Amino acid sequence: MKDQVVLVTGGANGIGRAICSELARREKKQTIIIWDVDQKAINETIALLKSSGLKTVFAHTVDVSDRFQVAAAAQKVRKEIGDVTMLFNNAGIAGHDCNIKRYKFLNRGLTPEEVAQRAIHGVLLGKEHIYVPSWFGSIHFLIDTNVPEFIRKCYDFAGQPVFHQEPDILKSG
Repeated sequence: MKDQVVLVTGGANGIGRAICSELARREKKQTIIIWDVDQKAINETIALLKSSGLKTVFAHTVDVSDRFQVAAAAQKVRKEIGDVTMLFNNAGIAGHDCNIKRYKFLNRGLTPEEVAQRAIHGVLLGKEHIYVPSWFGSIHFLIDTNVPEFIRKCYDFAGQPVFHQEPDILKSG
């Protein structure tokens, strides 16, 4: 991780802050860039990271749901810091109809620090990060959920199943 340039979107709170803290704990000679919408939390996270011994930390107030802000921030990072070598795309974009309570099973029994460690471990192994809840969370999910809700959640994560039919033109006979 030495000399890496790491960008963490949504890096000022919760899991994003935990990712930044864990990265700083693992290596002091790297650059961490935080993108977040919460300037107060950004300032707190910068202070936390610098107090842990991290030498180089940058932050930009960026709303990742605004493609123009993202493009401008990316151009600024590339010009002032250089190429990003590692990305933790952690920022959430929630609309007015987002019902986060439906997904309480995901984090039951896991702290932001535990989720951050799993994410970092996956990225360091060169994998695309896919968050899978612990077995404890999965069991609670199954216990807490009735069948229609279970089906809706499966569709949310995997998409509606597609049943393929052989076109008539390919049928022999």
